[in-house]
Parts: sequence; structure tokens; C-alpha cells
Amino acid sequence: MILRKKNNIFFPKWKKATSTLMIIFELVIVSLVIFGTVRIAHAYGNSLITQKVNIAEDVRMMVNTLVGVPGDAIVKYPHDVSNFRLILNQDGVSVFNEGDSQFEYTKRTFYLPTGYSAAGSMDGEEYFCLDKQDRTIILRACLENEP
Repeated sequence: MILRKKNNIFFPKWKKATSTLMIIFELVIVSLVIFGTVRIAHAYGNSLITQKVNIAEDVRMMVNTLVGVPGDAIVKYPHDVSNFRLILNQDGVSVFNEGDSQFEYTKRTFYLPTGYSAAGSMDGEEYFCLDKQDRTIILRACLENEP
């Protein structure tokens, strides 16, 4: 090993090569961690649980919005929900798949003002509509000519 003197301290010549090798090693490790994180996030974003939660949250917000709208209104859900079943009642909305037990249902609660009611269910339809008539909100399949 050849040593050189710098500022009264001995440094080996291969120190610079080791530093470069460590930087490359760190970049590889960081790249693997980022790739793994993105892969896990993508898998979670496409999971059925996430889709059920998103649908339930959307329905809850749609019901709350319809309560605040004066008069009658119809709202069409813009995404395909044919893989799921939905139940709307006075207490909230439940979203589930055909073989799910009640413990696997995704439920979201909402509170309706006095005098309002909500009801309806969907089973395998591609799109659904929330129809507000007076003080009743109904979950039903959309007709062909509806928005």
C-alpha cells in the first residue's frame, strides 16, 4: 500500500475509489427502496378495499350534497360499480362484493336532517343514480337517457 502525506496525516490512494463505490452503492439502495415503495402504493391504490372505500365516501358526500340542494335533483355516479353491491339506508351506505361477509362490508355513516329519508340498493349495475324527490333520497340504477 502506497501512502502519501497530506496535512501531516497519511491517506491511502484508494480512499477516493472507495468513496465513489459507496456513492454508487447508496444510489442503488435508494433506487430499490423507491421502486419498492411505488410498487406497494400502486398495488394498494388498485385494491378492492380502496375502491370500496372510495365509492362509499363518494356516496356519503353525494347524499350530504343532495340534502343541501333545494328542490328535486338527480346525480349520476361517473364510475363503473358493476363489481360491487350497494345498500343505502337511513344510517349510511354499505359497499361490498358478492361473497363478502358483513365484517367485510365498507360502511360510511351520514346523518340526515329531521324529515329526510334514504333508501335503495344496487346489485351489479354499471352506473347508479341518487334521486332526490322532496325529502327522500333514493339509490337506483340510472336510466339510459339520464345524465
